[in-house]
Amino acid sequence: MGLGLVVATATFARITVLMATRGPLDPDAVAYRAYADTFQWWPLFDHGIFSGNFSEREPLFPMVVNAYFQVLGSSDFHLRVVSVTLSIGVVILSVLAARRRLSWWPALAVGLLVAVSPPLIRESVRGLRLELEMLELLLLYIALDRGPAKRPLLEAVLIGILGAVMVLTRTYYFPVFGVAMAISYLGRYRPLRRAVGLVVLAALIMLSAEAAHRIGLYVHTHDVFYDTAVYSRWYANDEHFRFNRPLAHRELFPTLAEYQKFGLYFGPKISTAQYLFEIHAPQEFVRDSLAGSREIFETVGAVGVRERLGPVAPQVDLAVRWLVLLGLMGMLLRAWRNPRLAIIPAMVLTSVGSTAFLFDHGLLERFRNTWQTFPLALMSAAWLMESIVRVVMWRFHLNRDYARWYRIAISNVDLSLLPIAVGLALVQAALSSRFLLLDVGCSRSRSASWHIAGPRLEPSLYCLWFRSRVLNRQQRQRRWRW
Repeated sequence: MGLGLVVATATFARITVLMATRGPLDPDAVAYRAYADTFQWWPLFDHGIFSGNFSEREPLFPMVVNAYFQVLGSSDFHLRVVSVTLSIGVVILSVLAARRRLSWWPALAVGLLVAVSPPLIRESVRGLRLELEMLELLLLYIALDRGPAKRPLLEAVLIGILGAVMVLTRTYYFPVFGVAMAISYLGRYRPLRRAVGLVVLAALIMLSAEAAHRIGLYVHTHDVFYDTAVYSRWYANDEHFRFNRPLAHRELFPTLAEYQKFGLYFGPKISTAQYLFEIHAPQEFVRDSLAGSREIFETVGAVGVRERLGPVAPQVDLAVRWLVLLGLMGMLLRAWRNPRLAIIPAMVLTSVGSTAFLFDHGLLERFRNTWQTFPLALMSAAWLMESIVRVVMWRFHLNRDYARWYRIAISNVDLSLLPIAVGLALVQAALSSRFLLLDVGCSRSRSASWHIAGPRLEPSLYCLWFRSRVLNRQQRQRRWRW
């Protein structure tokens, strides 16, 4: 029931925004639609998943979009439908993944925050691959945070296929997959050589898929690392010409005339390592990565209620950020007892670390390129809060007191409603009169019925007026019967 309400909320919010969305697609979404229209399921190396025929784009998202187009048809609206349905799937998997570590109510709270988050709702109608990336990361966590499997060899094969799917969606998920799988398998399986063997098997499957993709890139572009070189060229030109930053090694850049004539991707070929450690110094990379990590954490918050919380919203967002950060730290500290607790911090921090430098330099979009692990971050905050509640209840023996108060509340429902009513009144008074939408409707309906029923009286006299009318009606009925 609770999961159904959360999914219904997510579906309603996203479909409402989808129906109201007008205008052209983003340029990246236009490219994805063009690649999806030319995608072929067979042969794999012609226009298929290992063809390398999608410029610098990884092939899996065009494949998913093509599967939707086979059923729905190809259009801009249907491309938006792809990301909307994937976003609803993210909400479902967020609840299921949270159940690995949380009880039902905190897990539903995590799903609800994902469901009503305005940034995720806005992103869901853009027709991009953020939702697919979030789905894959949640699936990886669900697959890894479990006990030893009955068939570990089959499990390693399936996780290796999932790893292949991840790197064919975005190449930079190599470290996220490797770190998370190493933590899970080294903590679950003994002896050590058995765990290492299973990790190697999954890694080989993932690397085989990536190698096939690289071979396809080489066939079409004569460059195995064409995609990473294009991205590095774009980042360097963007910094130098758009932001006017003084960068080292001027020989690695085109002239201003060449840049204006040939565009953002023109210039000498550079690798990712050259961009990070030659054009930028190693100490600059470390410093700006730390700064970018802090900036990414500053985008996290309970933004789903920002419009209703008014001036309290910054404090709520700050509290959520601290809960996320302390939750990640708490999981790492507890990992010495339960190593699998380190999976969520490892995935979140590795993902943030791979984008923090570029985000600090203004080269990545907010939310689209930084919120892939947002559900996992919320899970760490919910885990911290639930752990604190459990420790307090155990330390002060609150279980028996809680049960006794629960029985009293059930047997005296009218009394139990009093603190709820008082709490809602205090919340409304502290925040704003618009926080509870029901109050507006009730006040309007009450004023309308008041004008219909009789004269405009003070609320304190309304009960006396109503009682006198009832008594008068009863007296008239008795006289008529007599």
